[in-house]
Amino acid sequence: MRPDQYGILYLALTSRCNLACSYCPVPKADISMPRLTAERGLDVLLHPRLRELRFFGGEPLLEFELIKILVERVQQSGHAGEHLLFRITTNGVLLDDEKLDFIEAHRNIQLVLSIDGAEKSHAGQRKSDAFSEKNSLEWFGKIAARIAALKRPVVANMVVCPQNVADMVENFAFIAKHGLRRVNILPAFYVEWSEDEISELRNGFRKTAALIDRLWSSGFSVEIENLHVNVEKPLFSGGLLLDCDGYVYSGDIAMLFHPGENRRRFSIGNITDINDLSALPEPPSACVDEESLFSRFSASALASTKQVDSELSHFVSMLRVLKSS
Repeated sequence: MRPDQYGILYLALTSRCNLACSYCPVPKADISMPRLTAERGLDVLLHPRLRELRFFGGEPLLEFELIKILVERVQQSGHAGEHLLFRITTNGVLLDDEKLDFIEAHRNIQLVLSIDGAEKSHAGQRKSDAFSEKNSLEWFGKIAARIAALKRPVVANMVVCPQNVADMVENFAFIAKHGLRRVNILPAFYVEWSEDEISELRNGFRKTAALIDRLWSSGFSVEIENLHVNVEKPLFSGGLLLDCDGYVYSGDIAMLFHPGENRRRFSIGNITDINDLSALPEPPSACVDEESLFSRFSASALASTKQVDSELSHFVSMLRVLKSS
């Protein structure tokens, strides 16, 4: 594979998660990436034109010590360009002063924070057996100001699902009010939506676009991440994925399948057997096809995914028109 064929490298540091969000389609397991696997992955898969290195999960902050080691290793390796952006996609529950200190000390780290809006919408879809307070936004209230003040703006991933779709405008306003000015709005994919719920989503997108237009017109700075994202499959962004067990995938959509043999059938090899990028197939010899998705999800969930993805595309088109006017 030529180095310029992918600009994003995912490290799935763990399949564990401290929450169980109702709409999350990524299966969990008690598996984490050994340090040696992660280090070999970086040694083999880094290249100077790589744009982003994304720490993924599960919940990657469960492996925060490994994140620190890997960031330092990349920066000392000389194998990545100065422009390389590290992204940590997190539910935020484990954020504290130590982790925020580390992020502030490394200006090329960006948090992608899953926060769906006000208490009812956010906590209602999150479950934790260990601590009931983890379902609340108590953690966010404690550190919201510090998160908003980070030099590199945090991306707020706001998921709109059938259970909270009626509160979309309120939830967007909540996020902006707390200083998070870069927002990625995502309808819940790979779950079932009724026709009434999709109609509510369409209406919510119109109202949210109107609110964003008013904010822009008043000089309020808010950036909609969706305007900069163009993906082939809903929710997933392509790139190259190194999974917890060392298997490599030509795209992060393989995360939809259970860890182990069920996922490995889409693999393009194990990092222990790959010595350089040229050893990867060109084009990739394995990918997730429609038949595989139908074996994983119901036909109605996949149909709903196409519908809500279409509504999202219309929303983005509305914003582009408003932004240019």
